[in-house]
Amino acid sequence: MKKWLIVVVFALLVALGAYFFTHFSTHAESSTPASQTNAQDSQNLLNLDNVTLLDFQSQPTKLSALAKGKKIYLIAWASWCPYCLASLEELDSLSKEQNDDFIVLSVVSPNQRGEKEMEKFKEWFEGLEYKNLIVLFDTQGAILKRAQIFGYPTHLFLDPKANVRHKAPGAMSSESAKEILREI
Repeated sequence: MKKWLIVVVFALLVALGAYFFTHFSTHAESSTPASQTNAQDSQNLLNLDNVTLLDFQSQPTKLSALAKGKKIYLIAWASWCPYCLASLEELDSLSKEQNDDFIVLSVVSPNQRGEKEMEKFKEWFEGLEYKNLIVLFDTQGAILKRAQIFGYPTHLFLDPKANVRHKAPGAMSSESAKEILREI
């Protein structure tokens, strides 16, 4: 009797996990490359410019104000995520590059999904060697919710008006990010 119950519970957990994985990981991304988006599609794009973020000095800002007419490479990450931490050096180097076409921004969501409080995060991040990477704070988790971010890291590629043109969860190299940005 116990073996049968364990098998049933295990099967239900596997089915539930498969459902959430397929439902949330495939519906969040578009299968259409950014370069194939036409003017009609732009009316249906998710725009993140109305989300108020805080900069490292706790001042409110908008993505378009930071982008100043450039495309935006936005990385949602968390301090507890090993893949995120492993990519920080490469993101910092990419941020340091002088680029007239795009800006690299990162966003963390304090007190959301296991992230530290904002002041504790700031203290922790200031102790790291990454001085070129711009960190923004989404204190309400608005980007997580609106862009349907279910895991870290998640890379969002936005046009200069802060419309999401491409979304990619998981680890990504700078070269892959640059290729996506060229397509936008």
